[in-house]
Amino acid sequence: MIHCEASRMTKFITVTVLLAIARGCCLESNVSKVIVDGTRNALSTFGGRCTFIQAISLFMAENSFNVTIITNKYDKLYTLPAIDNKIRVIEVKHVFHGGWQRFALLKDIIFGYVSGLYGSYFSRDSNFYITDSPFSVLPIKMFTNMKCLLYIHFPEIGPTNSLLKKIYNHFINYVINQGLRVSDVVVYNSHWTKNYSETNFPFWSQFKSEVIHPYFILEGSLKNVKIRLPSKDKYDGPFTFVSVNRFDPLKKLEILIEAMSLLKEDIQDSIFEKIKLKIAGAVTYGRPGWQKYASELQKMVIELGLSANIEIIVNPSHSEKESLLTESHTLLYSAINEHFGIGICDGFLHSLPVIASNSGGPLEIIDHGVNGFLAEPTGVGFAKYMRMLIKDTERAEIMGKKGHEDLNEKYLHRPRKILRNRLGQN
Repeated sequence: MIHCEASRMTKFITVTVLLAIARGCCLESNVSKVIVDGTRNALSTFGGRCTFIQAISLFMAENSFNVTIITNKYDKLYTLPAIDNKIRVIEVKHVFHGGWQRFALLKDIIFGYVSGLYGSYFSRDSNFYITDSPFSVLPIKMFTNMKCLLYIHFPEIGPTNSLLKKIYNHFINYVINQGLRVSDVVVYNSHWTKNYSETNFPFWSQFKSEVIHPYFILEGSLKNVKIRLPSKDKYDGPFTFVSVNRFDPLKKLEILIEAMSLLKEDIQDSIFEKIKLKIAGAVTYGRPGWQKYASELQKMVIELGLSANIEIIVNPSHSEKESLLTESHTLLYSAINEHFGIGICDGFLHSLPVIASNSGGPLEIIDHGVNGFLAEPTGVGFAKYMRMLIKDTERAEIMGKKGHEDLNEKYLHRPRKILRNRLGQN
């Protein structure tokens, strides 16, 4: 197993470096350039990391940079349309499948370093290198003069009581600290992530950093989608709830199914049959646990007799995701202690009120009772506010419009201003 992985890795390094040198020789030298390292994830419209990679690439392209994204998987169906029009994308096949579950962080160090080497040879005349891997920063700073922006989605390691894990984590933390130390700009995806990181890893607080929520998008994407709901105190028409997230057990999507089961018990059948919940999400390759989780959710729906009301949608394309949001009336976000909550912003973009768990990043996004609700992360907690919006659709429409306004101010203009200032200083 080890020999096989080593052989594949050696072949991968050789091929990518040779390809990088060949490509680097024919790049234009009179255009400001930026390399965006997206090799830790496939490009997708699901997930904060992937959204940040696409958003900051488009931001740089708008500011007259020649942008190249390096990713391990690229499919136009699952990315923002503007990426294909404005960004050059290089696909690097991920070779670390299987056999690394117990040493995931060690794998990240190796693959991050290889990604950094690839970026170094791919465009040594670039101005900026943007990455979410502290491990890829080190070779970039060793072999190039590029300025590095490091985006921290969440700490790579967490506290542990195991002596062996402490020793292992100490080594990993040392490498991470070196990546932070040499980065020119460090940004976190939320204040919650920043506080968590600096509390558990005090050394990190020594580095000057900013908080940039990963949802600054093209001006043209901010569209006011009209919600056509009957403004009545008593609900009597169709109402669709939607969830857009990864099919990761950490997202606690079963809470939403439990909430629908509770609504079924106290809402008359003629009304409940018109209430729908669409759970859409990504099942990433190399993550068999996610596919299993999606299957378990489908089984739960059948066992609770909710097949007519709940639909599980796996790996919808970007356009299908947009259609789901456009056709829905309220977005649900069930993850507990979420780092940020990118799906909440998707709801606000489409003028949807949002019901989310009352912890983590959503506390920074949702103004309780104004643009959405912060619920206890239980079926009972979510059902309480779902029932409230079903019965008062006028309030749902008002809250959705407020969320859209907040998205414009907090997550478009402010992050762009911070980036312009920080990159301009560096």
